[in-house]
Amino acid sequence: MKKIVVVSLLIGLSVSLFALSPKIKKDQYMQGLDKSIEAKDYKQAKIYFKKVDDLAKINNLKLPSVYNYFKAKLYIEEKNYREANVNIEKYLDEAGSKGKYYTQSLDILNEIEQKLKLTYVQTSNQMWQDEIYTEKEITAYDDGYAYGKVQDWQGAKNYCSKLKLEGYSDWYLPTKVQLKTLFKNKAQLVNILPARYWSSSIAAFETTDAWRVRFDDGNTNYYNKSYFYYVRCTRDKK
Repeated sequence: MKKIVVVSLLIGLSVSLFALSPKIKKDQYMQGLDKSIEAKDYKQAKIYFKKVDDLAKINNLKLPSVYNYFKAKLYIEEKNYREANVNIEKYLDEAGSKGKYYTQSLDILNEIEQKLKLTYVQTSNQMWQDEIYTEKEITAYDDGYAYGKVQDWQGAKNYCSKLKLEGYSDWYLPTKVQLKTLFKNKAQLVNILPARYWSSSIAAFETTDAWRVRFDDGNTNYYNKSYFYYVRCTRDKK
């Protein structure tokens, strides 16, 4: 019995001696994250991000400024330019001009600026509005009221009919079929949110309802026209 106790104590002591501190584990994960980003292995980078985030949360650790740079690189890859911009600005604020990735960060800022200036994209037969969705519009969508590119169904139709963009004024609210086609080509879009978008198609047996398309999974369903969803206008290429 005494031998068992001694062996258990030795095992416990060995574990405690070789257990890495949270700071060292953080450095280990950050190094793995660095290598993953450098190799453009974003799948592996996401695994390291989760490890770093969990470790920091449990141990209340402050993450280095370069974490935000890596995060921005991941968001750029995912075409989430809004979040990329937030993270690259955090990195620059913390690291300043002496930061390791200062020059690369300025390049990223220029890339983001150019991407967010885009106002349209084109598919084979359509020209699509592709303007940024503002923070106020995101709040309107979340809280359920009309503002800008967030409208009820009639407001969405009116918004598109009055839109003047890229020298054109013949924009309109797309049909369900057109929106579904755009969803299949959504990789072309810069400004996109995983949310519901109004179509102009009315439900066949419920004229108070209209179809909407989800841009996270492509599913369609019809809802009462009084709901507030996102608007993305289109026009026919001529």
